[in-house]
Order: sequence, then C-alpha cells, then structure tokens
Amino acid sequence: MDPNLRRVLSQAVRVEILERIATRPSSARQIAEMTGEPLCQIAYHTSVLYEAGCIVPLDPAQPDPGERIYEIASLDSAPPRLSLSEHNRSRALSSILRKIVDNGRAALAAGVLDSENSRLSCHSILLDEQGLREARAILDEAAERIEAARAATAKRLVRDRGKGVRATIAFAAFESPQDEKNPRT
Repeated sequence: MDPNLRRVLSQAVRVEILERIATRPSSARQIAEMTGEPLCQIAYHTSVLYEAGCIVPLDPAQPDPGERIYEIASLDSAPPRLSLSEHNRSRALSSILRKIVDNGRAALAAGVLDSENSRLSCHSILLDEQGLREARAILDEAAERIEAARAATAKRLVRDRGKGVRATIAFAAFESPQDEKNPRT
C-alpha cells in the first residue's frame, strides 16, 4: 500500500467515512449527524481523504464544505485497499451499478442520452486472462485521464466561476456468467 495512503487510512474514523461514502455519497454534515461526531472533526477527516484522492465532490462549486457531497473517487482507488468487508464491498458495487442505471434513465428521460457528447456501448466478448488484464489496464488508463480532466475542470470552474456540465462516466470490466446457450461468448 502507498505509504501516504497508509498514513491517511491510519485513523479508524477515516476508514468509517470511506465505508459510509462507498455505500452512499454523503456530506460531512450528514456523516456527523449519523455518527454523532462533531462536524469540524468529520469535515477535517473528509478534507484529508479528498486531498489524498480517495473521495471527490459531486459538485466542486458547492461553497460550504460541510454541505459538499462526496463520493468515492473510484472503487479501485480506495476501498479495495481498505479491505472493505464483503458486505460493504457488495453494497458499494450495488450502489455504483444503481447510480449508472439511474443516471442513464434520467438522461434518457431528459432526452440528452443521444446528444453528440454521449457515448454508450456494451460488449460481451471472449477474452483470456491476459486479454482481461489488458482490457483492465486500458480502463485504468482512461480513468486516470478522466480524473485529470475532472481536476483541471474543477480548477477552471473555481477560477472562472463557471458552471459545469454534469456528466456520468462509467467503466466496467468484469467476468460475465457463462451463457448456457453459447458458452464461448
């Protein structure tokens, strides 16, 4: 584990905050109310997790840090390294899939899913172990580049006091259950 991340996660309260945010995006105020801990303490630990890249704000322009709602930067960036319990990891994965579906439905209903800025595809393909690792590496690289674009955008929005365009970026690569009718795909 990265030594900086180890230091960041050395406090149990930060691990609890990450587990809470992994299952449901939350603000420092919501977490403080749920845990009974002082808001200033939760806000401090939340800011440490943000600076470490474990969590990202849903709306970086929200001026009140206590009200800023955070989500996990990526399920691959923090929770697996935390060794989330199987139950909490399953809840986090369910939450991510639900968010993708809910955001897709909302975009479809709003008529923006088919805009020129949209890209939607799903491929069920046959890969060997090496091919799956290669596909995962491609997604990891894309995720890093998108995170860099998000960080640059956040700086521009603050500097220019601009309004951003809300976007859903979803990546998925997982082993699919075998199709009984066609076990080779």
